[in-house]
Amino acid sequence: PMVFDYVYETKLPNDFFIAGDSGAGYLNPSLLVADDSREHSRVHSDNPTNIDTWVRHNQKYFQKFDLSIVGFLLNGNQPMVDEVYEAYSQFAPDGVIVSVLTGPEVKVVNDVVFGTMPIYLDNNVDSAANALKGMIELRASKGLNFTAARSVICSPTYIKGVADKIHETNPEVEFVDAYNFFDLWKQSLENE
Repeated sequence: PMVFDYVYETKLPNDFFIAGDSGAGYLNPSLLVADDSREHSRVHSDNPTNIDTWVRHNQKYFQKFDLSIVGFLLNGNQPMVDEVYEAYSQFAPDGVIVSVLTGPEVKVVNDVVFGTMPIYLDNNVDSAANALKGMIELRASKGLNFTAARSVICSPTYIKGVADKIHETNPEVEFVDAYNFFDLWKQSLENE
């Protein structure tokens, strides 16, 4: 708990906090939705649907820590179901990045943008920049002007290095914080 006190007391005006893996807890939320017609729903439990409990749990902590974005919604190999999108729209109103291999690359539910994270960057600046450049171009060819990428245990210097490499070949690419990212994406979808 002292870490929370420290980061909130020392946060600067340009520091932003978002929820990590699936929100206020680490789970695959589609497994909270019981539906005998879906193969995945009874793999781990015969309990009834408890997605509403998950929503209340997250609302409590999102309010306590002034959060409104889920930066990485894990869902294992379960399909994303409408009930999960609906649930997350109740506590992450500024946006959610979904880790899914199938389904839409962007979906809007209750005015909340759910985008996918199509790429995982390795820890090498050059190969990460090349991979991200390729993903940006692929998504742009599909009319998607926004891309999120995952990097793990990487320094700010690494992130800046990847951004600098991208800018060398495409200076029009902009890297923004999560709040601006979702706001701009939402505006672009409204203008379509």
